[in-house]
Amino acid sequence: MLEHVRNLIEIAERSPQSLGIDGLQEPATRLAAEAIRLARLAASTHMILSARMSLWTDAENAEPAAEEEH
Repeated sequence: MLEHVRNLIEIAERSPQSLGIDGLQEPATRLAAEAIRLARLAASTHMILSARMSLWTDAENAEPAAEEEH
């Protein structure tokens, strides 16, 4: 699989404009930076959704208790 990915990277068309800030980054460095960016985005999204889920669960569990008091 690793060899297949390497072949895909080698045959992919290269953009004439570099994606790096200084224009000197290697393709592997750009790929690694993008992977890190996406991992951070995934972690942030997961934390936000987890917090929302716990709020929703807490709210659902609190409603029956409030109804029993009346």
